[in-house]
Amino acid sequence: MSISLPEVCPKAPQTNPECLERTRLLKFLAKEGVLELLVQRKPFVPPSRLSVDSANLRPTRLGPDKFVPDDFEKLQELWAPLAFEESTCLPAKLLSFACHDHGTETTIHIDQWVERALNVQISPVVADKVPGWAQRGLKYRLKMFLRETLHNIAEHAYDGAGLAGVYVRYREGGLGQAPSAWKVLEEHIRREEDPHSMALLGNIPKHHSFARVRTGFFEVYIIGCRRWPRATNRRIRGHEVSAYVT
Repeated sequence: MSISLPEVCPKAPQTNPECLERTRLLKFLAKEGVLELLVQRKPFVPPSRLSVDSANLRPTRLGPDKFVPDDFEKLQELWAPLAFEESTCLPAKLLSFACHDHGTETTIHIDQWVERALNVQISPVVADKVPGWAQRGLKYRLKMFLRETLHNIAEHAYDGAGLAGVYVRYREGGLGQAPSAWKVLEEHIRREEDPHSMALLGNIPKHHSFARVRTGFFEVYIIGCRRWPRATNRRIRGHEVSAYVT
């Protein structure tokens, strides 16, 4: 199988929507780990590791050119602004539960993987974005949600082997934003509140909206599948750490 990515647009006025969205998509895929999953021959990460060898790529083209490992970093630095610029936390990973690890040994490996992911990639974002008094509680909630959900996938969704996708990102909220910054942010928040495009969020009243009434929060995405895809999406409050919201 080969992968074909769109050509990078040269820096241009943002009056060209197609060029802007294409460039923004490439930048998002590169920054948030999704591109690595697409172009790797074996993107699966055993619970003993946090990343895979980025040199083992599928045949991939970036526009007319061959995609090479250096392009990961180049795409992360593209000129187009993302909808949420400070979102990177735990880039998308595809965990592999091997047959011989099934059972108690797998849950131990999952716990070790979650601990490493929390210490290496999530904790620095929590320290940067969350008030000191809330950091310990938030990290505990993130750890327990990741562990328990991955345990459930390993114990119940598979017969000896399987995969689980994990992705955590930080989201800026509207509380405390300068009017000019909020004007830009609200445009993207309004899109996700549209019930026709985001049914999960479209019926939430604005006064309950995470993005409108908080300074920030974390989104956790975990996807596991056997025969049919099964997905879980939870939001964990960033600066108010007392609840999950579905």
